[in-house]
Amino acid sequence: MAVQPLFDEPFLRAQWGSEFESFQECPEATALLARLRAWANREQLNERSSEAAFIQRFFVETWGYRLQGHAEAGDAYTCRPQFEVARAGQSGGTGFADLALGNFSRDGIPQVLCEFKDIRSGLDARQLRKNNDRSPVDQCFDYLQSA
Repeated sequence: MAVQPLFDEPFLRAQWGSEFESFQECPEATALLARLRAWANREQLNERSSEAAFIQRFFVETWGYRLQGHAEAGDAYTCRPQFEVARAGQSGGTGFADLALGNFSRDGIPQVLCEFKDIRSGLDARQLRKNNDRSPVDQCFDYLQSA
């Protein structure tokens, strides 16, 4: 099956080609490539076992989000794992989004909710878990509606 790219490569090159060329020569590019290679070469664990490392590698080290206790004094933390969402569980109880992004020291309201899945997971497929057969898409939709 042919893969359709999300963005057209000639369009991306026309818009950001010179910036990308400059970026490739800077130390940040070398560090990013090293992080990506380390992640690609990691031991393949399940979703739950890889979650903390995934959050640290990408959200914290790559994109600059801050976990609770890692922000400077007076700065908000912006990355909160296992965010509780009332009424978003399978039976209407509390559900837990894998990660929430927002300004948590100030208002506590998430701007983004994340639901992580293994690369082999079907996002529209029903899950084979006791008392929770929602697809990942349904699960995340419940979080968004309830948050």
